[in-house]
Amino acid sequence: MPKPIILCLHGRGANAEIFEIQSMPLLRALERRFDCLFVDAPNECEPGPNILPIFEEEAPFYSWLGDDYSSHATSNYEAMEETIQLLNDLESSTSNIAGILGFSQGAAVGLGLLLRDQRRRMMGLPCVGYQFGVFAGEVRLPVIFDESLDSGASTPSISSDGGRPILALATPTLHAIGRFDTLAAKGAALSKAEIGERATISTYSGGHEMPKESKDIQYIAQWVEALYAKHQLKGELSQDAK
Repeated sequence: MPKPIILCLHGRGANAEIFEIQSMPLLRALERRFDCLFVDAPNECEPGPNILPIFEEEAPFYSWLGDDYSSHATSNYEAMEETIQLLNDLESSTSNIAGILGFSQGAAVGLGLLLRDQRRRMMGLPCVGYQFGVFAGEVRLPVIFDESLDSGASTPSISSDGGRPILALATPTLHAIGRFDTLAAKGAALSKAEIGERATISTYSGGHEMPKESKDIQYIAQWVEALYAKHQLKGELSQDAK
């Protein structure tokens, strides 16, 4: 029986191969139960934070969004169109996707995918049925994929009195931030109340990077495995009740 798949989305100015290397300690902790699918974003750009000089030979580097750091003249609209098409194709062609692992910009895109999937499910439309999301080093608000717009994406539109988005996400998520991550500290990290009741906020040793220390890896892996096991049990009980 094939293992459930975790969709892995790298940060800006990296690529799938780099993210796989960055995530290796976590991969080893999850490989018994899950397969991880690492994907290149579609828009080539300059290397991102903490990429050089370690990964200098791993070019080209990619971005999910069009932004000021891009080395190409691709507009924001065109960049988002490329990203949306890639992710749509990926979701429709990949079976048994269980969850998402996203870092930095990839976390913003991944959180947006969970919100889109929830909206589709509520509307009775075909959806992936993501069971969880694990996001590290978040530096920006989630990308909201809005299929009512020509571009298919926007910024969060449901806000509290302070102008902060209220996502009301029902999918369980783990949001981990390095205790010395100065980029995340300057970013727009959301609170549990802003994300949803099933969000878990945690910190780990390190800066703007994936967790490395064994205690941090163990915490994330146990969170994922316990959540997935609970979801599977719920599915089995639902089948028995029919």
